[in-house]
Amino acid sequence: MKLTKLIPALVVAALMIPLVGCAAGSGNSGSGQTTVNWWTWDEKQAASYKSCLAGFEKENPGITIKISQYAVDAYFTKLTAGFVAGNAPDAF
Repeated sequence: MKLTKLIPALVVAALMIPLVGCAAGSGNSGSGQTTVNWWTWDEKQAASYKSCLAGFEKENPGITIKISQYAVDAYFTKLTAGFVAGNAPDAF
């Protein structure tokens, strides 16, 4: 595997491992599926993480990662509002 593909995969794996434990109670629909919501403002970061999703989800059955990318102007307002409303993402 090329280093350019390995580094994003390792970053995603390192960041997702702690989140899976945190999200297991809140994102579980009772069907054994867990969804981890990840928000970012950087389209390049979102694209890099999305390229790693298939491998991560294959190695972690029952865990789905949803990556949402927002314009930087709206991102922090939306993030703050999410915390206030109690529906902030699992990772940001």
